[in-house]
Amino acid sequence: MIKVAVDGLGSDSAPKPEILGVEKALEENPDLHIVLIGKKELFPSSPLEEKFSSRLEFQECEVVDISFDSPVEFLKKKVNNSIINAISLLKAGKVSAVVSAGDTGVLLIIAIKILGTLSGILRPGIGILLPTIKGFSLLIDAGANPTVKPINLYQFAILGSLAYQSVFKKANPTVGLLNIGKEANKGTELYQQSYNLLKESPLNFIGNIEGCEIFKGISDVIVCDGFVGNILLKFGEGIVETLNQALANYLSSETKYRMRRWLSKPVLEEFVEKLNYEEQGGGILLGVDGTVIVAHGRSNEKAIKNAIQTAVFFAQNNMLQFLKENLPFYLKK
Repeated sequence: MIKVAVDGLGSDSAPKPEILGVEKALEENPDLHIVLIGKKELFPSSPLEEKFSSRLEFQECEVVDISFDSPVEFLKKKVNNSIINAISLLKAGKVSAVVSAGDTGVLLIIAIKILGTLSGILRPGIGILLPTIKGFSLLIDAGANPTVKPINLYQFAILGSLAYQSVFKKANPTVGLLNIGKEANKGTELYQQSYNLLKESPLNFIGNIEGCEIFKGISDVIVCDGFVGNILLKFGEGIVETLNQALANYLSSETKYRMRRWLSKPVLEEFVEKLNYEEQGGGILLGVDGTVIVAHGRSNEKAIKNAIQTAVFFAQNNMLQFLKENLPFYLKK
């Protein structure tokens, strides 16, 4: 049995996606136990508690908008908020992982303040899996740190490399620095200095990679700052939405090739679905002392369900322990 805390008030359309996502996750995983945190009066009548009485707990909290004030102040005041409560359960060891589709910046600060960072890590980064023609690449940072220093990008590379090893059981994965050109002197001073740090590191650094190479699977781990990473992530989401609309138009058009198009429909839909952010559900906050999954604010029930499954996978995979055991080797270099 593995227990996951789910922030029931995080998504843009909360709490409906969280309720339905939790239900689907519990249906698919009989060994899953969930603590759903929210405001009881906001949750519509649902058979969830009766249906999964032995595997679902509901924790009441206040509805507090913390996006317009300092999360640190709310921590000092011990506000009974869904994100704070979820992270506190993880800190206390009452759950193995947390899933939240709430504000990323708020989630990041609260996770750092309550859980702390792993020894030697200056800033955590969000790692997400990107589909490629060879499988998957892990991109870090996907939005936690818009402004960074070279040492932060170096540490993101370490966290990403170790996470990739843990997930895919691949020793010494390749690491690429996302840049505007292949040459070492390309990009801003930040990226030039980061290039030099990575070049001298024990990581399997293959140099700069360009945006057109991301989906070719050239690098197992792709490193960038959170500003670039978040734009890239949302650009990818936009591509999926555009492809879905284009596919619908393509299949519904009246031409003599309509039958051929319908025969190709499963292949085309599978390709587009592979790119869909809902399939991953969210990213993992690498570098904090706990398993925290950052789901998309726009998450629907499928995305929430998959974010929960992702949390279960990382918790069962003992990635956090793997990071703790192997970080010292890289950080002392």
